[in-house]
Amino acid sequence: MLLAVDSDEVPGARSGASPAVIRRMAGLFRPHRGTLALASILLLATTALQLAGPLLIRRAIDVDIRGKSLQGLFATVGLYVAIQAAFLVLNYVQKVRLETMGQEIILGLRRRLFARLLDQPLAFYDKNPVGRLISRVQSDTDALRQMFATTVVSLVEAVVLFAGMLAVMATVSGRLTLVVAAIIPPMIATAWVLAIGGSSRFREVRRKAADISAFIAERVQGVSVLQAFGREDDSVREMKALNDEKFRVSLRAEWLAVGLFQALFFFEVIIVVSIQAFIFAALSAIYIGSAIEPEH
Repeated sequence: MLLAVDSDEVPGARSGASPAVIRRMAGLFRPHRGTLALASILLLATTALQLAGPLLIRRAIDVDIRGKSLQGLFATVGLYVAIQAAFLVLNYVQKVRLETMGQEIILGLRRRLFARLLDQPLAFYDKNPVGRLISRVQSDTDALRQMFATTVVSLVEAVVLFAGMLAVMATVSGRLTLVVAAIIPPMIATAWVLAIGGSSRFREVRRKAADISAFIAERVQGVSVLQAFGREDDSVREMKALNDEKFRVSLRAEWLAVGLFQALFFFEVIIVVSIQAFIFAALSAIYIGSAIEPEH
């Protein structure tokens, strides 16, 4: 049976990331300042290229097609294709550099963790099963790699792109921009509440996964003792109980994650409906105005 351990979390982990933890994580990026600077430049470039695409489509429809300029249409389409090709190349370079940086950071972190584990006294291993330690070193560091190379980058890209879209929209229609901007505060508040509630649940999922790894490691190491005392069936039942508990915890966490995405989708629907209602109201006002205008 697993040794009783109240928690394998660091102090302060349950209340969120403390300033000390944030400073430690920021220190991991210091040797990679050049890569971060390059990624920031590429992020701005790819965002600008993404914003240029819809503007070129609008030009092709409103200027080239309406003006029946075949040469202008070919030029616009060629520029659009060139921009998309440039976006793919720059985005690929950005992803590769960030993934490489994430791998290097995690490699250094795992080396430091391994050296730290070797320095621990034997009493530390009496309180912390080896399987759990292995699982936490592997799975948690891999989660950090995904956060460095994917999650944070995607979040920053979305924020920068959304800010650029609002800026472009403001040049087209200020009132339409205000309609869309009014949805942003409740959307952010909803995402923040769900994210805060989900952090503890996903932390519990990682802990349950570590418990299963510890259980397997202990049973494999002591399989001769299990067979000698005929404890195979008991171990199977204990393993099933651990898996069932992890399933329940994972299900609660996934339900919250699904709720987050559904909430964001709900606000997306509200934005689309608001834009359509705004356009309909504007067209109705134009039609009514032209209908009641006296004939000269």
